[in-house]
Amino acid sequence: MARKGVSNVESGLTKITGISKVESRGLFVRGLEERYNNLLINDLQAPSSSPFKKIVPLDLFPTDIVGVLNVYKTFNPNIPGDFAGATINIETSQPRASVTKISTGFGYTTNNNGVDFLLSKDANSTQGFFGLLGKDRALPSAFGNFPASKILTAGQHNETSGQNSWDVINTSSPINNSVGFLHTEKFNLKDEKNITYIFSINGDNKYQIQKGVDRTFLLNQGDYDNNLFTSKYSYNTTFSGLAGVKYKSKRFGLALNSFFLRSTSSVIQDQLGDINNSSALENLFIRENKFEESKYWNNQILANYNLTEDGNNAIKGGFSFAKTTFGQPDRKFLRGEKINDTQTNFTIGGNNLIRQFLDISGDRFFQEC
Repeated sequence: MARKGVSNVESGLTKITGISKVESRGLFVRGLEERYNNLLINDLQAPSSSPFKKIVPLDLFPTDIVGVLNVYKTFNPNIPGDFAGATINIETSQPRASVTKISTGFGYTTNNNGVDFLLSKDANSTQGFFGLLGKDRALPSAFGNFPASKILTAGQHNETSGQNSWDVINTSSPINNSVGFLHTEKFNLKDEKNITYIFSINGDNKYQIQKGVDRTFLLNQGDYDNNLFTSKYSYNTTFSGLAGVKYKSKRFGLALNSFFLRSTSSVIQDQLGDINNSSALENLFIRENKFEESKYWNNQILANYNLTEDGNNAIKGGFSFAKTTFGQPDRKFLRGEKINDTQTNFTIGGNNLIRQFLDISGDRFFQEC
């Protein structure tokens, strides 16, 4: 993948015949989308970190933590049959020599970087740059542990007034950037035995602007039910880390791997037009302001024993323990009539102002093979 100039698994898979990437919908294998695929990590089933996707988004895996990438488009007795597109098996990197590498990357897209960009006021900070906004944009403690209708006292209102701002800032999107660090070491012991370890961390920040129309047709009426011009501004951060140790002798091998994936997305989506084929508002304006965060932690123990010296007959096994979390600690909707570029009229009540919170935690996933 390094020779192809790709930075993550998703981009690398598009180099394989029959696999293509569709923006915002992931990978398509022979015309079948993400929900028809399956993901293994070191031959062990990997749970998804998002309730909206069947497998972990593959653009979260940087090339530094990937050693071998296997793609099965046909059924095989060694893999689960829960797929119609492909089963993708990611084998994490196994160090073979002493290596230390520091890498940086920059990306520029026309009409995307260096232009006007809307960013939530909460995200316009050092913490926002690194995506560390989960606690700052979470449900204020004054409301309790769960969202509920509640009238705040004056003191509670003053305490929470600075949290979860509805405001956005018109800034300029800088160029996309990434940084990575990789260190591996190998220690040779007696009798063809060795111990190796690997440590890798990678971070990536990306700005994305999408503009277009969102329309719904009325059947047999030749008109639109919804006719909206949409502008979407997404600021995405990704962090990954891998730590692994492996002991290997002539016949026996034992490996311990632990890797962590974290991704965040701060999104501002503006829509202007008409919905439900209604002209109640001449310039209906809808704004969505949300923050998403997902975390994925996977720990594995892998072992193999060669029954013969040539290695053609072997016994392999492994255990995997994973923990996943996904949340939208802050998701807001504002609906009103747009007067000009800086003013919008709206009324309090109905569905004009909505704030939502979502938290999903997969406490534990355990698998053996």
